[in-house]
Amino acid sequence: MNINTEKIVFEGPSFIIYDISDLLPKHKNYPHGSDVINPNTKKPEVSGAYSQIPNRKIEAIIAHQTAGGYGSYDKQVFNTGSFFVRDPTWVTNPRYGKPKQPEFVWTGEGRGWPGFAYTWFVPFMPLVYKDKWVVYQCNRLDMVTWHTGDGMNTPGGGLAFQGYFLDPDAGITVPMKGTSGEPSEAQLTILSEFWTDYARAVLKSTILTGHWEHKKPTCPGQTIREEVCRLRGY
Repeated sequence: MNINTEKIVFEGPSFIIYDISDLLPKHKNYPHGSDVINPNTKKPEVSGAYSQIPNRKIEAIIAHQTAGGYGSYDKQVFNTGSFFVRDPTWVTNPRYGKPKQPEFVWTGEGRGWPGFAYTWFVPFMPLVYKDKWVVYQCNRLDMVTWHTGDGMNTPGGGLAFQGYFLDPDAGITVPMKGTSGEPSEAQLTILSEFWTDYARAVLKSTILTGHWEHKKPTCPGQTIREEVCRLRGY
């Protein structure tokens, strides 16, 4: 990926934030999502829309993991974006008829959402530009997207770390093949500096949290959860 210096929106001691929000795929119904009907509920699978709030203040940073592969930094961010906007599909459930088993199961191959879920994306092995790691800004800061629960989408920006990370307390004990199940040192350094040098100093954010506190116990994994708690003092 060639870096357009006009798209660098922040430069810190060890990383830059590079805005690719206008390059990522969007659903054909953007800012709404898919109108595909869920075969189990007979209702639209996706409702609502991403919304734009002029001069929006991002009060909270919510840490996530992508729970996916560790492919190349540029390819993976676009693959992740394509997953979000691809219409969802279902197949017949071979367990249908057993207690609480739906007739159809989601294939896991698409969400049908309006666009990229997270505000920022931190690759497992980030691109290096002039001796600094590259973090991708994937949505305008004034866009409210879907990435968490508890009403935190509007005040919160999603900071997603590429990878599938272990969390024994949440039952995630087996790493993906060929991985350790841990975030990279680059990702942990970026998390710390992102919070202190960008979120607090530039965005004036006051809350650092993670998806595990908002209805997703396995996200973003034990190590990042512990680092989030360390950075906020408990």
